[in-house]
Amino acid sequence: MFSGLALRLTLAAMLTAWGSLPGVMTDNAPFHVSQVDQFAGRYVLLRDPSEDLKQAINRATSTVSFVRRAMVRWQLRQRAVAYSSFVMGRAGESLRTILADKGSLSLPLSGSPVLWKAPFGEIVRAHLQLGTELVEVFEAKRGRCESHFQLSPDRQVLVVEIRMISEELPEPVEYRLVYRRA
Repeated sequence: MFSGLALRLTLAAMLTAWGSLPGVMTDNAPFHVSQVDQFAGRYVLLRDPSEDLKQAINRATSTVSFVRRAMVRWQLRQRAVAYSSFVMGRAGESLRTILADKGSLSLPLSGSPVLWKAPFGEIVRAHLQLGTELVEVFEAKRGRCESHFQLSPDRQVLVVEIRMISEELPEPVEYRLVYRRA
């Protein structure tokens, strides 16, 4: 089953609907390394506007054979975690994320990949992708996870759209987590 989510958030990213949350920036201007600093801070999960991970997993696995479905869902639930809080910020030429009780991750701003032991125990290849938004990418033998980060215009709300992809899944697991700056 898929093995690559370190949300992750990272905080573990749906590639769609940024604009469906009121007040979230949606311009297509290029994202620059210097913009990483705007993400610096401590964030706390807002459960009400965040999507339920169990429902997202069930939706993506609804067509998996009955024999395999329970195991696939269990494996995904081990990897898809909504952290209650985390801290992120620039540390030299890296973006450092400290996960609530789960260690930390430093990703080079250059986009160079690093090997990281994810909270669920697997070694994954992780890198930062800068484009029109900030994206953390986690790759493992059996899948890939992308976490797309978007700040509200007042920089008080952070939306993380997560997308988990695996050849073993009939469709990606996609969900949204919403955090407020603490």
